[in-house]
Amino acid sequence: MIRINFFKIKREHKIYLDDFLKILPEFMTRNILRYYCVEDQMRSVIGKLILRKMMITEGYQNEILNDYKLDKFNRPYFNKKIDFNISHSGGYVVCAISDCTRLGVDIEKVYPTIEIDDYKFLFNDYELSIIKNDIKKTIFFSYWTKKEAVSKAIGKGLGISFSDILIRENIAQYKNRYWNLKDIIPNTNYRSCIAYRGERNIEKTELLITDLV
Repeated sequence: MIRINFFKIKREHKIYLDDFLKILPEFMTRNILRYYCVEDQMRSVIGKLILRKMMITEGYQNEILNDYKLDKFNRPYFNKKIDFNISHSGGYVVCAISDCTRLGVDIEKVYPTIEIDDYKFLFNDYELSIIKNDIKKTIFFSYWTKKEAVSKAIGKGLGISFSDILIRENIAQYKNRYWNLKDIIPNTNYRSCIAYRGERNIEKTELLITDLV
């Protein structure tokens, strides 16, 4: 089973920032407060609180975030039989967890003004031929989130070239391994994707502000 929780941040939610920070371990709070923009602080703290809620639902203790660590590629993990991934962009934050597969998740807000030529080295000729015909740039962000999700699932950071991740609809290939892909946020202004291995049931839930405390 893969469980996905997502949250839409609203302007009025900023008043909860100080209270939310008090819930987190001190090392997380210090890192979050290094962000200059309140919006970035909110996205980061919401992501951690969603993860905390999901882990508690799985039966872990309330202080589970104290066990949060980063590996040598800066991929977060717990010393538990569970994998997780967090992503945020614009007003959305999404977190996915699973006890049966490695996974990666990504969400990006669509910006039609983006210059495709600045990113063409990330795609192969087939992908570029499709992307360049899309005026609204939604296909570009669809490919981007799919490749980013796979990259985060593999977890080797900058050691993975996006151009080496081959996308064919809902399947991605990197070297000799295949990943399933699925869009997860039903919003026309965003593109999102989760990458995972095997056939898995996926459960999605949109959270409210009251779910995070």
